[in-house]
This record gives sequence, structure tokens and C-alpha cells, in this order.
Amino acid sequence: MMTRKSWLEQGLILIVIFALGIILGRKVYISWHTTKTGPQQEKKVSLRKQTTQHDNVVAGTLPVNVYQNLQKEVVASAAPKTIAYVKRQLQGHDFTGTVTVISHGRLLYQQGIGYADRKNKIPNTATTAYQIASIQKGITAMLLMKQVQAGRVKLTDKISKYYPQIKYGNQVTLKDMVNMQSGVIASPLPKQEMNRKKFVQWVADNFKIDSQQIKKSSYQPSNYVLLAGIVERVSHQTYEHLFEQQIVKPLKLQHTFFYSQRDQYAGQYALGYYNQTRPDASPVKEEERDFTNQFGTGNIYMTNGDLYRMLAAFVTSKLLPLEYTKQMYQLEGKVNTYAAGTYLVTRRMRNKLADPKYKGYYFRGTEFGYDSFGDISADGQTCVLFQANTRSYQQPFNMVTDVNIYKYLIDNKIQ
Repeated sequence: MMTRKSWLEQGLILIVIFALGIILGRKVYISWHTTKTGPQQEKKVSLRKQTTQHDNVVAGTLPVNVYQNLQKEVVASAAPKTIAYVKRQLQGHDFTGTVTVISHGRLLYQQGIGYADRKNKIPNTATTAYQIASIQKGITAMLLMKQVQAGRVKLTDKISKYYPQIKYGNQVTLKDMVNMQSGVIASPLPKQEMNRKKFVQWVADNFKIDSQQIKKSSYQPSNYVLLAGIVERVSHQTYEHLFEQQIVKPLKLQHTFFYSQRDQYAGQYALGYYNQTRPDASPVKEEERDFTNQFGTGNIYMTNGDLYRMLAAFVTSKLLPLEYTKQMYQLEGKVNTYAAGTYLVTRRMRNKLADPKYKGYYFRGTEFGYDSFGDISADGQTCVLFQANTRSYQQPFNMVTDVNIYKYLIDNKIQ
């Protein structure tokens, strides 16, 4: 039989155990709650830091004030040294077209130079549209990524899934094609005019892959013809409709149109010339089939303002969740420089721009007398953009003048 003392001792023991249980329980709860909330929040912050910079992709805010001035000719009085440098770089090249220079979120210089139409003396201006040629491949890549986002296609899909007639197609992914690493061998385009369906079929039937060159870089436009065909097939929409709905309207592009629409924009686009100096030179004659053969690769006109706005939106992930933009621009291997219509400047121009502070993209498209090219920083805040309606410069110009100006802008504050 327990004594009064024993009861008291056991009671005290139970009280101590109960108290310890409360203390330990509180610690376990706090530990569990902290694990659930504290570190998870830290993880989110960490992820945000990682995903704002992946290789070259930076999610940033684009300068609204630039957009308001992109339809104007501008020479910023607040940046005399920068303007003087830009003008010195332009000297001696007989450049004809439109130049746009944006530095740290400010439009510093935009000028039309020479004639859009020499015969009728129509000058190039800030609102003159030019054929962007191969820069359109970036548009095709974006439309493809929209289908990836929708779950209709994967970058890891083999091209044989869509074009089973292609030999070695089961070894080539869509991402290989986006990065121009499919191993396809160059082949001439058809000489006869075809409708789109027949043209894509023709390209697929003549798409010859060198299995030894898969994963090695080789620039072949036919990659993007087939990607454009896949976009239309899986979406059940035309390329033009998707471009309008997924890019033009969201970005409020005002001076952008396809070659097939050019008659509606007479007087608003520059004619292309091969001869630089002769004022009586005739514009390049373009056949309808030339642009049928450029499906997904080069049959769009844009002004400098629209082109900048689009490229800045692309590289800063304004049209896609960041993870998809990272996939689109992801390079494969140490020597790959190209993805989604652009080149990584720190690799492509490593002799001048290897330092990470220059991270950004070089872009270029040239056809039928037109030449559009330039460089844009990864945050979209700095851009040098040339669109020319003649190609025969007097001295090396592309990848020289633009790179010099881009480097100067990154190295110097606005002055």
C-alpha cells in the first residue's frame, strides 16, 4: 500500500514529465513550423536569385519611357559624348537605313539615314520597316516554346516523331534544331513556287542528316522550316495567326507585317538594294517563291522600334514563364553559340566581349539587300540596332561597328 509520501513523489514525477512534454512538444512544433515556413521561404528567395540569371536569361523590367519614343527620331542632348562616339563609328561606311541606340534604359539615338526608295526620294525614318530576315527564327522558336508551355510538344521530342521519313531523325531532338545542331546537310531550295504544306513536305523529304555531325553546330535554315511546320501541326493554327495572337498583340507591335501583306503598307517599308552608291540603282527584284521558301525563317518586316521591343520581351521572359525562356536560350556544349535566333555575345565575340558584364545576345538577318543586326543586353536595357536596306558597306561593319558601340555603352554611363 502506497504511503502519502509515495503519492506525493509520484505526483511530482508526473508533473515534471508533463511539463517536460509541453516544453519538448513546443520545441518540436516550432522546429516543424520553422522547417515548413522559414527555410522554404529562404529556398524561394534562393530560387529567385538563381532563376533571374541562367546562362544569359535575366528577368527584368523594361523601360516604358523608351517605348514611348521608339517612333521618333532622337538625338539625346544629355549624352553628347555617347552621341559623338556613335557618329564617329558610323563615319566612312555609307550606311543606309535606321540606327537605334538604347543605353541603360534610355533611348539616346535613333536616326534614319539615306533613302528607303531612291527613285521617289522617300527617306528612311524611325518608322521605316525592313525585312528582318533570319532574325525571324527567334519568332519561330518563341512560337514553338508556346506549344511546349501548352504541353503539345517537348524539346526532347525526336524530329522523327513529326517527320518519320528523315533518316537518323530518331537521334535528333527539337532542341538540337533550335540550336542548329541537328547535323543536317545544306541543300538547295526548290526553284518552283509551292504552297506551304508542299514546301514543308519538300524540306522534310530533302532533310539529310550527317550522323557524325549531330550535336555539332552548323547553321542551316531548314531546321526552322520544319520547326515552323511542327508549330502549325500541333496547334492547328496558322503561323501568322499564332504570331499575331501570341506576340504582336501582347507586345502592341504597330509596324510589323508579313511579306504577303506588304501591299497594305506601301510607302512604309524600305526597298532593298545591292548597290550602295548609285542613286539610280534599281531595287532587288523579289519573287513570290523567295518568301514562300522563307517560311518560319525570313518573311517579316519590322521597324527598329518593334524589333527592339520584341527582342527585349523575348530575352527578359515577358512572353513565357522564366523556366521556358531558359530552355529556349540554353546552349548545348562548350562551343555552341547559337540558340533561338540569337548568338551569345560572350561566346560569339569572346575576343572583345568575354567578360560576363557584357552578357547579352547578337542577332542578324540578311536577304535581298536588307541587313538587320545588333546586340542587346540580357536585361534588355541596352541595345544597338541597325537595319539597312543595302548590304555593300565600304568597310567591315557588321560585328564591328555594332560591337564597338555596345561595348562602349556597357563600359560607360550615359554621358
